[in-house]
Amino acid sequence: MNIDDVEKRKSETPIIEGFADDEEPVIFHYSREHRIQSAPKIVQDYYNGNMSMGGGIFRCLVKTRASRMLLAAIAVMVFFIIFYGLFASGSANNTLAGIPVSLAAFSFEDSIYASVKCAQTDIFSEQNQIVISVEFRFLTDGENIFSEIKEEGIYSGKELFLRTTTIDYDIFTVEAIITANGEQIILDVPVSRN
Repeated sequence: MNIDDVEKRKSETPIIEGFADDEEPVIFHYSREHRIQSAPKIVQDYYNGNMSMGGGIFRCLVKTRASRMLLAAIAVMVFFIIFYGLFASGSANNTLAGIPVSLAAFSFEDSIYASVKCAQTDIFSEQNQIVISVEFRFLTDGENIFSEIKEEGIYSGKELFLRTTTIDYDIFTVEAIITANGEQIILDVPVSRN
């Protein structure tokens, strides 16, 4: 038996795998045109290249009732985020006797660091100084006072920082009672844990 005989034999009896000897094989004829003819119009338009895209993202967002409700919910959330960002952060900044003051607090390792900043102004000078007194209160989650620390500094128109630290025992808020020239303000800020 040579190679030519083997090739001739293969061409005479095709072997179709997956079927028993007495079974007739299933032959599948694929016709794309026939399949597209029975498809819905949108599928026919897509295959013919006649698909027209709708009028943009806004039309898509207001096309159905559910998408309109989703758009309204997103708009309300954006409004609240902007409103909160503009008006809720005011408790950490204020003015005392014409001096802009701000409070900041953050956690690092096992300590809480709190700082009151008195910004530079032209109202006071080296000859016209005032004493600024700060009482730091470190509050736990139930608004219980964990610790109170008092700091004082002399403000002469230049930037002044009054700082303190305490041990972190689940302290969530720092409150500062700032007194100068008989005026008093209270600032509070949540502890930043970044």
